Amino acid sequence: MSVNQTSFNLQTQLFDVIVPGLLPLILTLGCYKLTDKGVSSTKIMLILVAIGVIGGLTGILV
Repeated sequence: MSVNQTSFNLQTQLFDVIVPGLLPLILTLGCYKLTDKGVSSTKIMLILVAIGVIGGLTGILV
């Protein structure tokens, strides 16, 4: 992410300073909740791949 021509890595420079490992924990708990609701693991993996591709194309996930 760029702010005023300055590169800013959202995870390492903001989230990991506040609470290290929070994003992986949220992702894991979210996948667990989806499996509890009956969503198949294949659909969860496809959702994660889609999030990764969209995030990579928009520059959010670098």
